[in-house]
Amino acid sequence: YLLFTPVEVCAHYQELRTMLGVIDWQIAWRSRSEIAKGLIAAQKIGAVLDPPARIIFLSDGHEAPPVHARFRQVPEPVDAAYRGAIIGVGGNRLQPIPRLNLAGQKTGYWRLEDINQVDVYSTGRFGTGEPMAGIDSEKFRERVVSGLEHLSSLREPWLKQLASEAGLDYARLHTPAQTADFLTGTEFAESKVKLTDIRWVFGVAALLLLLLVQLSAKKQHSGKRGSR
Repeated sequence: YLLFTPVEVCAHYQELRTMLGVIDWQIAWRSRSEIAKGLIAAQKIGAVLDPPARIIFLSDGHEAPPVHARFRQVPEPVDAAYRGAIIGVGGNRLQPIPRLNLAGQKTGYWRLEDINQVDVYSTGRFGTGEPMAGIDSEKFRERVVSGLEHLSSLREPWLKQLASEAGLDYARLHTPAQTADFLTGTEFAESKVKLTDIRWVFGVAALLLLLLVQLSAKKQHSGKRGSR
């Protein structure tokens, strides 16, 4: 979802700070985390912006519900004018995911039975595990019981795969400063010719030369008076 089109940062600094300050989990309209679909949506938005729009996609790569390797959306490679990067966030250790109420207060943690542990295709007919045509639902019950989808961690291999398919770079978020250096590097920079009024430079130079001439003339005049 496009909040606003690219703007000049300094001239719109307060508006940008205000908008970023109100972004939180409550603006989501579905209780899902569909990473690949989100990336594809970002690509479509970027395609309607004037180049050089850059896609910067931050995610831990945790698909919820899980995706089926055979029935999933694959991102298209981006045009060179719309390059960008996927930034992986999160740690390697599995962590419980807090459960929040509408006021943003923690009421507990998501449990194994609260989350889809396998993709919707593998759950079979009406979620019973009864195999669907062309779908391997082998060991369905064991896969559900041993699932870890209710725990959070960085799914880096998945993000790297998406980045490769979309023609984007991949980097891991370690510190804000490191990520800022990565995003402002020459890799994503774009050179442009901009008309700039530099007449004031010549004006100042002419004024300095005029002052030098005046000072030189005064020194010469003082020297002549002293020699008499």
